[in-house]
Amino acid sequence: MNIEHKYIICTKKRLEQNKEYYDKVFPDFKIFQAVEGKNIEESYLTEIVNPITLLQIKNNFCYTEKDINHINSVGSALSHYKLWKKCIEYNKPLLICEDDIELSKEVDEKLYIIIDKYLKNDSDKGIFFLYSLIHSKIIHKKKFNEDYIQMDEYLLENSLGLQAYIITPKIAEILIKNFFPITVHVDWYISVLSQLNKIKLYFISDIYFQERGINCSSSNYLFYKKPLNIHLGYFKILVIGFFILNLLSIIIRFITIIYIIFIN
Repeated sequence: MNIEHKYIICTKKRLEQNKEYYDKVFPDFKIFQAVEGKNIEESYLTEIVNPITLLQIKNNFCYTEKDINHINSVGSALSHYKLWKKCIEYNKPLLICEDDIELSKEVDEKLYIIIDKYLKNDSDKGIFFLYSLIHSKIIHKKKFNEDYIQMDEYLLENSLGLQAYIITPKIAEILIKNFFPITVHVDWYISVLSQLNKIKLYFISDIYFQERGINCSSSNYLFYKKPLNIHLGYFKILVIGFFILNLLSIIIRFITIIYIIFIN
C-alpha cells in the first residue's frame, strides 16, 4: 500500500527560491503553500486566537516555550490545520512534511513497507511521526511493538516538532474539533490532546534520522533534519565584518602613533 496524498509545506518565497530542489527531493509530493503570518488579517486573527495569546503576539512576549508570541506561529498552525481538513476531504491518510526535512534515496521502498503495516492494522490509533525533535530521547525508550514506540508523558513535556508525520482522517477530525481558539504552538496542542487521551502519538522506530553531526542509529538514514543556514550565514558575515573593522581600527591607531613619534 502506498500513501496517495503527500504534502510538503513551504512559503511562497522559499518555493520560488527552491522549486528545482523540491522537484528533485520531493518528486511525488504536492506542494502546499504555507499560510504566512503577514497575510493574516487582524480581524480574522482576533477570531481564531485566544485573547491572551493575541496580547502576547502584539507585545512579542510569552511565559513559556509552549506559548505563541509571533504571528508566524499562527500561520504555521493554520497550515497544518488546512492539511488536516484535506485529509478528511480525501478520506485517506496524509503524509505531511515541512521543507526542512530531506528524503534519502532509500526512503520510498522501506517507508512504504512500514506504512503498509500501519494502515492495515493501526490506522486509527494515532499520529505516526517519521521525525520528531525528541527522537534522540525516544529511541532509548521501551518499544510499543517491533515497529513503533509510543510517546509517553515525559517525552511530551518537550517540543515535538511537526517536520514529518502520517495522519489519518479519524485523527484529523479530533484535531480539528478542538483546534480553535489557538492558544499554543501547534505541536504543543497535539501534545496536550495526547496527554488528555484524545489521541495517541507514535514514533516509527524502523526509520532513523539525523541532524547534522548527530547520529541516532547505525541504520541507514531515511530522513534528516536539514538545518536552515540562512541566518547563520548572515551572522558569520557580521562577525567577520566586525573583526575586520576592529583590525583596521587597530592598524590605523598604530600608524597614527608611529607617525606622531617620528614627527615629534
